Amino acid sequence: MSEAIPASVRELLDRHLRSIDHVELLLLFARDETRTWTAADAATSVHAQVGPVRERLQELVDASLLAFESDSSTYRYAARRAVRESVAELSVLYDQRPVTLIRAIYDRRAPRSFAEALTDVPSGDDARRRAADSGDARDR
Repeated sequence: MSEAIPASVRELLDRHLRSIDHVELLLLFARDETRTWTAADAATSVHAQVGPVRERLQELVDASLLAFESDSSTYRYAARRAVRESVAELSVLYDQRPVTLIRAIYDRRAPRSFAEALTDVPSGDDARRRAADSGDARDR
């Protein structure tokens, strides 16, 4: 299949990159490994608001793809050597086949069937329990 995504890139997407925002931020850092970025600088570069960018950066730090330097409040690229090749392949995919990449990211989040979508719906008991836990007892 011509649109096949390399297994290492698929694994990187599945494990750490839930959105195109994650991909764009990771690639921003990977393209200049020596640079450090503030959240505001990164947000400006990807044309996004600082708050959501800061959240995505923290998620990338949690995934050990970026590091946070607390003394300067900056982030830097910190992917392990074994992951860097996957990030390089991701960059090629992003540049050459962006639609394939976007489909890979967002198709995996959509239920594959109606029955699969129903498995995510809480039962009546679960919904009542959550309502009670949140202080909303109207369902009782």
